[in-house]
Amino acid sequence: MGDDAANDAHEPSGANPPPVPAAETPAAAQNGLDLGEAIDATAGRMRVCVRVRPLNDKERGEGKEPVVNALDDGSSLRLLDGDQVREFNFDAVFPRESTQTDVFLDCGLPVLRSCLKGVNGAVLAYGQTGSGKTHSLLHQGQDEEEAGLLPRLVFSLFVHVAQDDAHVYEVEAAALQVYNEDIDDLLHLAHHTGVGSKLEVQAGGNVPGLTWVKCKHPEEMLDLFSRARANIVYAETKMNKHSSRSHAIFQMRLTKRVRVTSAVDSAAVQQMECTRSRLTVADLAGSERMKKSGVEGLRLREATRINKSLLALGNVMNALAARKVHVPFRDSKLTRILDGSIGGNCKTSLLVCASPASENAQETLNCLEFAHRAMSVVVSAQVNAGMMEVDAAALQADLRRDPRLEALRNANNKSLLVGAKVPPTPVRGPRACGRRRPPAGGGRLHNARDQAEENNRLWQEHLDAGRQRAAEEAAEQLRKAADQFQQSAARWCVAADARAEEAAEASEEALAARELIQDAERRAVSSEQAAQQWQEKARSEQAAQQ
Repeated sequence: MGDDAANDAHEPSGANPPPVPAAETPAAAQNGLDLGEAIDATAGRMRVCVRVRPLNDKERGEGKEPVVNALDDGSSLRLLDGDQVREFNFDAVFPRESTQTDVFLDCGLPVLRSCLKGVNGAVLAYGQTGSGKTHSLLHQGQDEEEAGLLPRLVFSLFVHVAQDDAHVYEVEAAALQVYNEDIDDLLHLAHHTGVGSKLEVQAGGNVPGLTWVKCKHPEEMLDLFSRARANIVYAETKMNKHSSRSHAIFQMRLTKRVRVTSAVDSAAVQQMECTRSRLTVADLAGSERMKKSGVEGLRLREATRINKSLLALGNVMNALAARKVHVPFRDSKLTRILDGSIGGNCKTSLLVCASPASENAQETLNCLEFAHRAMSVVVSAQVNAGMMEVDAAALQADLRRDPRLEALRNANNKSLLVGAKVPPTPVRGPRACGRRRPPAGGGRLHNARDQAEENNRLWQEHLDAGRQRAAEEAAEQLRKAADQFQQSAARWCVAADARAEEAAEASEEALAARELIQDAERRAVSSEQAAQQWQEKARSEQAAQQ
């Protein structure tokens, strides 16, 4: 059915919210609108965007026609479902020809700006396997224009840090995956040996024991995330050559305080006001039908766990959208981690990626209905203000500027949005489970060789420091354990001596008691014999008298 016929036959979804004003569409962003304020139009609920990928080479070769088409208003799309046409309205719809910059402007940059104000933020990518989620979020192509949302977020964050003379920022990075309902620390130094796996999650999505690494430059954080990606489990299926077999979650933790502009004489620790925020980027594994993907064995078990966790996420979204009292966050490790990212104190953007192929029409319809329900999820994001201790050395450091950050101060808007200086992704990580995504190359730096050497040096220093710290901690634990054992052994010896003395005294008392008993027995026998003699004597006397 052509677009004209679809216009005559379409049936709008009756539960859809009113269309988003033109000022909030990607087209308006391209005309220069500051989307850091545009997200305020959805301040009370989750922001939902949909991206329709182009037909791939296989689908075009088979002569497939797209069944999903974005409309010109930038917020609506139509899906041909058999003989019926379904229309959906969202906050933004990215057509097949949309760019990575469009997605960043509408989904990523507003959330980042909220985080810079001290508000928690999250960007979640949801969709069927092979629908373009990882490309939209994590891609690091040879062309800088193809950089995904995460590299752009990292680069934009440090550009803002470099240009903000009034504040000091502490930036930390962490990465984890939910694989077969187990939480794995992707940045743990001994990840390849299985250390850092099967972590627990607390209320609010906090994971105790997760590795957080401080980063002072965008290259450091991008290198960390690249190494984390190398540890994510990938595998080939009939539907996706590089299918994610786990939910990958990347997090940035940001602490912001006022910069000191004059010398500090006091060496005492000072209490200063600060804001703390956390930015979460989640590349959710795609749902898949077993018959289409052709998985079996381990891959079948992975797909079952993935679908189960996505079903739990759908139930959470339904409960939040319906304002139910009980929300089943505890039904899955994925929903427990996302507890602090959906329906709470967080600015959340949901990016739903859709396949236009007719053979995936049912899965695409399910994704669009999921996205439509998510638009009813209420959020209540607030600034996370608090106090922090700052020592004199840190205050003195406020007077010095990092020369590497100084280079970012003059970054123009184009480089900010395009996400320049994106390092390449490593070929594979140390983990031997599953296939990894092959390298896609990276942004070309003028001093690429020097930068690579610098990144390797920094990472080696991080590894050496981590090994040294781990060795010192292990030695300290062994020393404490030895001291505790010696103390326990000494207590045991004292107790044993005391009990030995008690036993000896008890033994002597028992021996004396036994002698008394034996003496009493002898006297009892003597008394009994004497009684018998008296009785016999009495009988004899009585007989004589008779």
